[in-house]
Amino acid sequence: QVCILKRRARPPPCKCCIVSLVSAMGLVKKGDKEAEKGTEAPEDPPVVKQLKEVDDKYLELEKEYQKEVQKLAVKYTELQQPLLEERKKVLVACEDDGPKTGTPALSGFWLKALQNHPAFEDIIQEWDEPVLEYLQDIEK
Repeated sequence: QVCILKRRARPPPCKCCIVSLVSAMGLVKKGDKEAEKGTEAPEDPPVVKQLKEVDDKYLELEKEYQKEVQKLAVKYTELQQPLLEERKKVLVACEDDGPKTGTPALSGFWLKALQNHPAFEDIIQEWDEPVLEYLQDIEK
């Protein structure tokens, strides 16, 4: 048996797994070591071969898609960079009488941003807050 749906998730079975499968199917008696050694994987039925071909085409298309997504990610990261630099300049601009650490233009900006982000909202603890107020930038 070939699991087409999980073909991508795992490598093909090793020889000892095939032997176990063939033994479990009753094609080889348990303890028949010579028969187990010579057992080859049964040939796939035509429909399975056809499905594998379709799956291979799908995987090739998926590879192309991932390459294009990567190119777009690189392109837009480069386009966003000047905006991120501008945001940093605005946040760290400090007035003469204001604080000199963290984000003086908007105190606690990154702390609040992290607290409002779903990935971090439950992770940040009360004792983390004073430290996070000193963040100037989280990009690097």
